[in-house]
Amino acid sequence: MIDQSTVDNSTEIWLDEIFEKLTFEKWYCGHYHGEKVIDKIRFLFEGYMMLGQ
Repeated sequence: MIDQSTVDNSTEIWLDEIFEKLTFEKWYCGHYHGEKVIDKIRFLFEGYMMLGQ
């Protein structure tokens, strides 16, 4: 396991700030170990999709 206290989370903090300030219908992003949907965020791993679908 990785000691989470040593992991740089500055990008996560930055994205959280953007998430809180914007109004959007969907948010797409890549993820390195799985595909899932959480609320309006869709994480893509092996799949892909055309935006607007």
